[in-house]
Parts: sequence; C-alpha cells; structure tokens
Amino acid sequence: MADETTPAARIIDACGKTTEVARLLFLPYKTVHHWRGDKIPPSQLLHLRRELELERKVVPPELEAAIQALPPEPAGTRAAPESAAA
Repeated sequence: MADETTPAARIIDACGKTTEVARLLFLPYKTVHHWRGDKIPPSQLLHLRRELELERKVVPPELEAAIQALPPEPAGTRAAPESAAA
C-alpha cells in the first residue's frame, strides 16, 4: 500500500483523492495511485492546477507549494508563441 504521508499522497488527497485526480487529468486510476508512493511528474502538477482552475475548484496550498518548488525551466526550452513564429 502507498505511504499516505508522502507529499504526493497529500497533494492527491487535497485535490479530491485518486479517482478525482485521475478524472481531472484523463488518466487511468492506477497511474495516479502509483504517484501516491512516489511523486507526481512536474508537468502533471501544472496540468492538475489548470484543470482545477478550469472547473473553478480551489487549488490546494499543497499543490501550489509543490509547483513553486519546481526548478525553473532553462532558457530556450519553451516553444515560441505562434504569433512570434510567423
């Protein structure tokens, strides 16, 4: 059984438990459940925050703290906006 005290488990629980996070992210339950004992991929943390905001749900402080703790992206790794590419 996954350790319920991991940071990932606390984030998942604060966002509505495993089933709700899987629904929000359009992922299988087993994928999200696996994160409980390990960690949530950084891209999924950002995606989760966006989906919560789109559904006008509260973004838990645990999720915000995890996002704030992510290392900054190296310069030049983001795609240029389409308007700038033209």
